[in-house]
Amino acid sequence: FGVSFLSIAYPVFLGFVAWLFMGYYLEPTHQGALVTLYIFINIIFFGIMLFTRKQIVTRIVAIISPFLAFAILLFGFGNWFAAVPPIVVSVLIFLLSGAGETTKIIIGTIYLLMYVVGVLVYLTFKMLFGNITLMDVDLSARSTSYRYSPDKQYRIVLYVDPEGDTSRSVSFYLEETDGDISLP
Repeated sequence: FGVSFLSIAYPVFLGFVAWLFMGYYLEPTHQGALVTLYIFINIIFFGIMLFTRKQIVTRIVAIISPFLAFAILLFGFGNWFAAVPPIVVSVLIFLLSGAGETTKIIIGTIYLLMYVVGVLVYLTFKMLFGNITLMDVDLSARSTSYRYSPDKQYRIVLYVDPEGDTSRSVSFYLEETDGDISLP
């Protein structure tokens, strides 16, 4: 029964990842190591929850996790390395948990509708209003080479539209650096 309390850390972890995608532009220095660690963490939590799937704590976590994985999908749309592992783990543990079949059918239907309608609404908004980002800028066009002010309080970031774009433009944005966080 005590091991099932470790599964409470999974929704906390998913909430933290969703918060990072919602509020920050993530720039990993070692992409391969980060993806490997991220997948490994999801596999570890899957193993813990599979081992304790009959416990009430794990059942509750299994019901909450798909919602948080959906938040990661929407906030980090296009970053498939971040969205796919928690969705797979959440769906599998939801289906394999010890919850009753009626509960799984009702909540599973709600989650399925939430995923389908949510992604369709997101794509519709993106087509109608352009890129939906914090700065209203396509973050994929962001340059990785920056210039800093002499006091290091501001960063000048260059955004360049793709070459095939007929209305190609170059934009410069000034960002404050005091909000930056560095994760290990």
